[in-house]
Amino acid sequence: MQPLFLQANSGRLFALLYGPANARASVLIAPPFCEEMNRCRQTINRFARQAAREGVATLQLDLYGTGESEGEFGDASWKTWQDDLLCGLNFLHDQGLPKPSLLGIRGGCLLASELVRQQPDRLQHLLFWQPVPAGKSVVTELLRMRVAGGLTGNVSGPKLNELRAQLQVGEAVETGGYELADDLALPLESVNLKDLQPPLPNLDWLEISGSAAPVRPVAKAMIDGLNSAGASVTLHQIVDPSFWSTAETTVGKATIQASLELLAGHRHD
Repeated sequence: MQPLFLQANSGRLFALLYGPANARASVLIAPPFCEEMNRCRQTINRFARQAAREGVATLQLDLYGTGESEGEFGDASWKTWQDDLLCGLNFLHDQGLPKPSLLGIRGGCLLASELVRQQPDRLQHLLFWQPVPAGKSVVTELLRMRVAGGLTGNVSGPKLNELRAQLQVGEAVETGGYELADDLALPLESVNLKDLQPPLPNLDWLEISGSAAPVRPVAKAMIDGLNSAGASVTLHQIVDPSFWSTAETTVGKATIQASLELLAGHRHD
């Protein structure tokens, strides 16, 4: 593991590069957001370490305003985060590593989809872990944290429509310890995975649940829609804890194993 800083347009981004210099494959991670990132960190780290032992290099970025990167979360914009992910892609290319697979995790799949639209020919393969299909769902969940946090005694907190109106006039919303800016929330609300269009790399979509539960209807509809449009999307049902949301730190061991097997099929040996 090599800790380093990348110089992005936004500032210096902290990153961890796992894997040998002569890696046979590479992976760029589009991380989940806010507390989901904190809960996923151990699963991501274990995935990267196991991938390194199999000759795969993995780049894990802290987006601007998150983790050890420069900036404050409240200063981050959706455009900034898109540029950050592109910076990671350029770094892997400059290191002479093979064309990377792009691993999106939860809301990070939405960020990954933006890079796919911009740079489809520079990506070898897509791997999505329990994608959040629409950015509006991400923003709504963050705003609900503020609504719930305002419920004290008989005093109700602000309503969702009031918080959205606050964003619309350019005012940030404090929620769950994060300052959510309009430049991040409003563009994110317009992103939807159903808008992905071919040509795009082959996509392995991992639906993860604690039991062999039915696939989420919205996920099935999106996968069917993408395939009907000419994409190649394969659904995989994985039995694993919801490691992005559990109160205690949990590692998605089955998710890691399935992902490594799928990556093995997309290497340039």
